[in-house]
Amino acid sequence: MIIGRRDNGTRRLEFKGKSRVIKQNTILNISEERIMPKNVDFLKKLHEISENKMRWHSDIEYRLLKMFIIINPAIITAIFGIYKLIENGDTNNFQILTNSIAVFLIILTLTITIKIYAEHRTYHNIGQQIVRIWEYFDLFKNGVYLRNDTIMDEKAKTYGKGLGYIWTLLILWAMTLTTAIILISFGCFKL
Repeated sequence: MIIGRRDNGTRRLEFKGKSRVIKQNTILNISEERIMPKNVDFLKKLHEISENKMRWHSDIEYRLLKMFIIINPAIITAIFGIYKLIENGDTNNFQILTNSIAVFLIILTLTITIKIYAEHRTYHNIGQQIVRIWEYFDLFKNGVYLRNDTIMDEKAKTYGKGLGYIWTLLILWAMTLTTAIILISFGCFKL
């Protein structure tokens, strides 16, 4: 760290290759120096955009699960209907059809699983960005805004790191495997 005097009552501070002009007799804690001055409007807008992104990524997971809740019973109902139409006909083609649909459902679930993992990674990254904004405004520090208290609890630092997506995947795979087992058994045993 190098401090040089200037004639106008200021000092030039150089720290890790960055320089800054400060008023003389200013007490500066280097560990808490801000690279950029706090721009409340910018960070408010960034926080709002990040929250909207979080909501959007969370909604994708919900919509995919909702779609599967509707598709699986519809497929089983359609297979029962097709079976009734060809009850006395060629059951080998019916078995191929049920097995093909079961494989298709598993491939579709794998694709959706990859999408949910990707969405969770994005959700996690946006959550880290939001936590950094909260830390920038010292919302986790005691006594900054409230006397002897903090605005944000330490648990809020895990924002965006939840395991809710695991439950979504468990439900999704349980539905897929149940439907696939029903389809394959229906095709094999011709209930």
